[in-house]
Amino acid sequence: MRTVGWGLRLGALAALSGVAYVAWLVAPLGDSISLGQWRLAGLVAAMCVGAIGVPALRSWVGAGLAVTTGLVGGGAFATGWHNDVTIGWLDAVVAGVTNQGVDFLLPGAAAAFVGAFAMQRLLRRQPPRP
Repeated sequence: MRTVGWGLRLGALAALSGVAYVAWLVAPLGDSISLGQWRLAGLVAAMCVGAIGVPALRSWVGAGLAVTTGLVGGGAFATGWHNDVTIGWLDAVVAGVTNQGVDFLLPGAAAAFVGAFAMQRLLRRQPPRP
């Protein structure tokens, strides 16, 4: 059975990934990096956040879902906050998923699950027997 502490760690991981995603979305790109390189940096960051969540949650699925929730929440926040008109939270979620779904949310969620799964496998690896 999961505890309140586990839920708090899950929420903290979702908040961390959401804040990181908003910072990644609104950061200005200079001339030294291309859009493809910037997307790759975001995917690596999503993979790392997924991997970081595994030791805290002891569940690669929980870590992947928390990062995915943070990505959706961060995308909704960025869409609603940087909009010309005031929209409701449900409209912001729909617009965020629609606008960023194929470009980054799905690959970012997949990267988070891959990073979490890889970390889970590393943590459960048994030392070689003599």
